Amino acid sequence: MPRKASGLNEAGRLRQQRYRQRLAMKGEPEVSELDKAAAIAIAEILTLLDHRESRMSVKELINRGLTSGTAALIAKGYNKNSSIRLLNRRLTALRLGLAGGVN
Repeated sequence: MPRKASGLNEAGRLRQQRYRQRLAMKGEPEVSELDKAAAIAIAEILTLLDHRESRMSVKELINRGLTSGTAALIAKGYNKNSSIRLLNRRLTALRLGLAGGVN
């Protein structure tokens, strides 16, 4: 549940509100949605490995996982091209340790 605006950081609140509006206009997901899609992609890869469908190449496994993550974003109404681009960028940032809060 969102917190009530305290008025102490009104400029920051308005900046964040404008940012979210720009994302919505472009059909782009926020980072929290990208992280959920990344989790879906990883779960799909692990499921495929667990069911011994590992006869697939690593590239095929990754593609199936990314397809699942992207499909989850598209099902929520996000733009397909933006979802693909941003999920790949988010996973690269996580892999390189560039994402905030990831050690």
